[in-house]
Amino acid sequence: MADDRTHAHASAGPAPAPAPATWMRKRRRTLLFAGYAFALSAFWIAMIFDVAGKPSVYGPNGGLAVFVLFFLALAAASAGLGVRVARCGLWIDAGEIVVRGPLRTWRVAAGCAERFEPGVAGPGNGTPCPVLVRTDGKHIGVWALGSEALTFGYKRALEDLRPLCEQLDTILAGVRPPVPTAA
Repeated sequence: MADDRTHAHASAGPAPAPAPATWMRKRRRTLLFAGYAFALSAFWIAMIFDVAGKPSVYGPNGGLAVFVLFFLALAAASAGLGVRVARCGLWIDAGEIVVRGPLRTWRVAAGCAERFEPGVAGPGNGTPCPVLVRTDGKHIGVWALGSEALTFGYKRALEDLRPLCEQLDTILAGVRPPVPTAA
């Protein structure tokens, strides 16, 4: 099977080198939070055995099966969250940017990404982290590259993120498609 994309015409000159794909995350941050989620899953499973040893708890409340199903559902949700958190990160490729968060994954075409800037992602106080600003003005926080410390004032945390955002902007400039110029 032939692939047209791998062959360049002789008159076209040398083909431009593809931009390297980049995967970024703070490994310690993602694995620590994933570990917490897996520990919570183990706790819910231990609760099954605790409740199973106390017939006075489950006898009048519908039987042991109700409690087992409830704790298994909590354990499965905690383990699922642990897997999601362990896989969080930022993928920048020539075609698209993938921001994988703990609860959601965003896919943005490289041409639709404007820049990265320090910001706060999440509800309430949120997490200081790099924020991808799209050309339509929407913001996507990159949780996996966020601050690892307890933050009481965001000013310093956001300033500490500025070099990382500049590095991400440099990578983004290398993968963004060229803007056509009017002739």
